Amino acid sequence: MHPETVSKFLSSALALACGKGEDEVTLDTPLIELDIDSLVFVSVISQLEAIYGFELQAEDFLELYTARDVGALVGMAVALSHKAQSGTSAAPNIGL
Repeated sequence: MHPETVSKFLSSALALACGKGEDEVTLDTPLIELDIDSLVFVSVISQLEAIYGFELQAEDFLELYTARDVGALVGMAVALSHKAQSGTSAAPNIGL
């Protein structure tokens, strides 16, 4: 899984949630500029968790600046979880 894939998914999901066109929410759009409420963030986080199998705290998500930043974090977490392969089924928590 490539971080850019996660970033693109995230920017599309955020655009949809904001009622904006995908061209209005780029990989480098500051998340804070989207003026999205916390329920939307939780929904997007839940989608990412379901697809990529990890846990990200909402407050960690808000500390990240852009969709590209989130993609990089998720990519790193997924790579680390594949390396660890501890034999447990628990998803890694990747809080900052």
